[in-house]
Amino acid sequence: MPYCMYLRKSRKDFEAESAGQGETLARHKAALLETAQRLHLAVSEIYQEIVSGDSIAARPEMQRLLADVETGKWDGVLVMEVERLARGDTMDQGQVQRTFVYTGTKIITPTRTYDPSDPADAEYFEFGLFMSRREYQTINRRLLAGRERAVREGKWPQGHAPYGYRAVKVPKGKGYMLEIVPEEAEIVKSIFNWYVNGAEYNGAFLRVGARRISTMLNSMGLTTQAGNLWSAPAVRVILKNHAYIGKVTWYKQTLRKSMSNGAVVKKLERTPERTLICDGLHEAIISEELFEAAQARLSADSTGPATKGPLQSPLAGLLYCGLCGCVMARQHEKGKPAYYVCRNPLCRCRGSKLEVVEQRVVATLAHWLTGYEITAKAQAQTVDIGALQSALDGAQRELLAYQQQQTRLYDLLERGIYTEQLFLQRQAAITGEVQRLQAAVADTEAAIAKAVRINASAREIVPAVHAVLDAYPTYTTAQEKNDALRMVLSRVEYTRTVGGFGSDPQDFEVKIFPRLPEPVE
Repeated sequence: MPYCMYLRKSRKDFEAESAGQGETLARHKAALLETAQRLHLAVSEIYQEIVSGDSIAARPEMQRLLADVETGKWDGVLVMEVERLARGDTMDQGQVQRTFVYTGTKIITPTRTYDPSDPADAEYFEFGLFMSRREYQTINRRLLAGRERAVREGKWPQGHAPYGYRAVKVPKGKGYMLEIVPEEAEIVKSIFNWYVNGAEYNGAFLRVGARRISTMLNSMGLTTQAGNLWSAPAVRVILKNHAYIGKVTWYKQTLRKSMSNGAVVKKLERTPERTLICDGLHEAIISEELFEAAQARLSADSTGPATKGPLQSPLAGLLYCGLCGCVMARQHEKGKPAYYVCRNPLCRCRGSKLEVVEQRVVATLAHWLTGYEITAKAQAQTVDIGALQSALDGAQRELLAYQQQQTRLYDLLERGIYTEQLFLQRQAAITGEVQRLQAAVADTEAAIAKAVRINASAREIVPAVHAVLDAYPTYTTAQEKNDALRMVLSRVEYTRTVGGFGSDPQDFEVKIFPRLPEPVE
């Protein structure tokens, strides 16, 4: 995998050289090359600069390195210490941290390798960017004080503006404030009105919750600020946000520590008594009366889960609407058969009798199993696992040979046979071959795994589904049926766009999603 090296000479390095400690960049380069050789890392490029300024703006090679890291060019960067990456202000440190964390690029030093995807390493890396713990705490306190002061002045202290607003610079002043985005603001108004007053459906107003509102928004083709589908939690975030009544909020968090399984667990908690709510510089989108009505309902709806009784639906948690994706619900009136209906009041999907849908699902599963057995058997006969294993062994041997060549490159560089330029050229060429072979090894291993899976299906998967189908007629409770179906199915989609409760009970479609690996295409 490709790695690079970053070298930088600072003011302190000049002082060390004056004291007779040798040329800094040469010493650091030798140390990092030794580290790369010891860890079998392929170094393809070296970034190096001599700058007196500490900020990223004054370091062109650092800017180039970050740009390459953002594109995912490197798997890791070798550096003498993490502090070499950023000795500037918190903005510079934050930029470096985000770049490495978001891309998952490793930081390799002679004493430690930091993996940003590992929470512990990410924490070490974060604090390593600060010259000292005390300095970090001082900067953090000043930052928090600045944000609190901004809130008291009505400014927006957060990074991202809430849905319905954009963050803009305060006119003739420092900091940011919120500005209404008209088209989004109308959606915010609708969300609050729907939640408090209900949504119109077939000439009547129906009570709707956060989940149903999210379904309505998705059916209208609307997305969140991030371009994602709406969800119930996303709707609740809007319903709880004081920004929509012209307020800005600052949550002062308290660090709580507790013991769990002999380890200290840290958790940041928001407490109402430490929450700061001030009048903002921005316009409100909704009235305070509407906001308070929404809070009252939110409080009433959060009284806790109802007591669960016996399961009544064999397809509970499995059946989804094929039109809008909403969960299908069991509907039952005394003296009448139970039906499955879509919970989305705006959806065109028609309901069907529970018993009829259940029978169709079981029949569809049986039909799927027949086809799966035929396909799996045919493909098992065409896949030669022995040939795949031979190809894998050959690719692994070739890969090992190139990796050994990489190791010899460092020896040639140290002995002066290769110049640094020639070393990097040969390293880049060999790294390309290593990557090609690593991809070939991965693809062949995946093909072998799939072939093994196909063979295993004949021994394990197929009998398991047969067992469920054979035993299903003997089950007497919805819970037993549901447990059996959940063993082999992850999801069932139901679609019906014609007819009604009294029409042909067969005019609907079901699509099953088995919990089984499909045969290789």
